[in-house]
Amino acid sequence: DERQALSSPWARIVGEPVWAGRSREEIRVWNQYESLVNFAFGPMPVSVLCPYDERSVDPTIVSTARLTHPRILEGDVLEDNPSYRDPGEFVLAPE
Repeated sequence: DERQALSSPWARIVGEPVWAGRSREEIRVWNQYESLVNFAFGPMPVSVLCPYDERSVDPTIVSTARLTHPRILEGDVLEDNPSYRDPGEFVLAPE
């Protein structure tokens, strides 16, 4: 509810999954979860930061993450992500 969001204090969340040792299926499900977080928290007074260390995370995981995050912070620059896909489109897309 928009009234609730306007009267609530702002929350900040950092979500950093452990990618090492995950199966393809576990990674696929986590990517869907990250996409659905946008749907769940979109109208709420919350900022969610998902750090990805591109030096240690598989490039495929990073490129998929770019599809599930509406904004990207690189260095000090926060910008809209042109690769972002709506959660309904991302989660329901055939593999």
